[in-house]
Amino acid sequence: MKGYQKILTLVLVGLVSLAGCAKLDLGTMETAAEPTDQESIKLGIMGDDTSLWEPVQERLKAQGISLDLFKFTSYDQANKDLLNGQIDVNASQTKAYLENFNTKRKAKLAPIGNTMFSPLGLYSHKVDHLDDLRIKARLVIPKDPTNAGRALKLLEEAGLITLKENLEGEPTLKDIQDNPKQFKIDQVEADKTPPELTKADAVVINTNFALEAKMDPVQDALVREDLAEEEAAAYVQVLAVRAEEADDPRYQKLVDAFQASDVAARIKEISKGASQAAWETFGRQ
Repeated sequence: MKGYQKILTLVLVGLVSLAGCAKLDLGTMETAAEPTDQESIKLGIMGDDTSLWEPVQERLKAQGISLDLFKFTSYDQANKDLLNGQIDVNASQTKAYLENFNTKRKAKLAPIGNTMFSPLGLYSHKVDHLDDLRIKARLVIPKDPTNAGRALKLLEEAGLITLKENLEGEPTLKDIQDNPKQFKIDQVEADKTPPELTKADAVVINTNFALEAKMDPVQDALVREDLAEEEAAAYVQVLAVRAEEADDPRYQKLVDAFQASDVAARIKEISKGASQAAWETFGRQ
């Protein structure tokens, strides 16, 4: 019995030693890296191009903040994920869109910084001039209320339709007063507008989606928004957060890191001159 106990003791000692070795080996694996004090921000952006955010990431990294980018194609989804905590901030919408979303969803999202102003444009693969649009031509505009309203005002500015006067809020299709060429105006989600160019006579497209479709917003558009400063202010794109976190120091550092001269230059370069740094005209927020 004493011999048995001695053997059992040796076996137990061996197992403890092996366990100690296993623990030591796991400590050398990448997945068991030492924790750091670095903070992080999960930022939602529209589209696949992340080059605009590279200098912002570098500046925040120097301050101990990791800026992690999450790509979206839907403005609405970017807001839903912000509300439910999937992301911390988004850079996907205008002030007008944000206000409409808050009203519609009874949400509490808040803008914390201006990013850029990007005009809408009317594009076509079938005609080179507005006058060439045929009678009963099919036009396509974005579906969401904010961009739809902007699109209708753009069509009016181009002389294609007339809207009712003294409208409150963004116009809708029901607010068209005169449509002399009897255009058929359809609506699709904003990110689905570029593919419509193969089927429609002309399409109103947001600058970011036009760029993703390899178009030049300045050279290829039949007409672009030309808004007075006061009207353009509503369509400035913003960084948005949950309202209760608007004063979070991390997010204010994000605004500071974005609103810099090198980012302003990149906005012009990436948009081929179509967009401009909003804070230079409209201030921080």
